[in-house]
Amino acid sequence: MADKAFASKLRKARGFHDFTQGEVARELYINQNNLSRYETSVTEPDIETLTRLAKFYGVTVDWLIGHGDYPGRLCESSWDGLETFTHDFPKKLKTARQKKGLSQDKVARILGIPQSNIAKYETGKLEPSITTLAKLTMFYDVKADWLLGLEDETASLYAG
Repeated sequence: MADKAFASKLRKARGFHDFTQGEVARELYINQNNLSRYETSVTEPDIETLTRLAKFYGVTVDWLIGHGDYPGRLCESSWDGLETFTHDFPKKLKTARQKKGLSQDKVARILGIPQSNIAKYETGKLEPSITTLAKLTMFYDVKADWLLGLEDETASLYAG
């Protein structure tokens, strides 16, 4: 079962633009049934699809995964095609951990995530769930949009 708050925000983002699920699915080349499942918290998208949805709707990934009440870039959609920016995610995740001076094992113990998963996230062999992505960004004090390549490093840290 996926995160209900994420599903709610995803529906809200679509509503900002008065798009139907069919319109979004066609534009993003995703199955409409999958989009429906994301919006009803049956399942959640992979990180690439999450990034594409945020960019398409003109909102931040951070807002979609539950960081804050303001959707960010809204309301202009910055969608310009299927380009995604998630290829640097493993490297940026490792960088965030190293800047904290922590081992994968220590992070795993603190967050309750298997160490093998942390290693796989940092090598690109496994993608975290949206809930885990939210945990990681909060723990490392970085924006998901930075981890996913939607913002530059200067905007990566949360204020306060």
